[in-house]
Amino acid sequence: MAGLANQLEGGAAKLDGMQPSPMANAGESLTLLADTIGRLSEASAGASGGLHQIADDVRASREEYLRSDDQGTEGMPQPPG
Repeated sequence: MAGLANQLEGGAAKLDGMQPSPMANAGESLTLLADTIGRLSEASAGASGGLHQIADDVRASREEYLRSDDQGTEGMPQPPG
């Protein structure tokens, strides 16, 4: 689970680190192109935020699993020795 969370964070970091491409000379379509690039940037930011949240949720699930597992073993009989 920790590896999965790290992979999610790595993907989000790549999205976060992306630089906008230089604006092309699109003539009359420049406004449309700028709007499209803006929408893509917003979607990328949303995806990045989602990846960070999912990674946090995976880590929290892992911690809860480990806590529950530890609590479950406390009441179990121990081998003689």
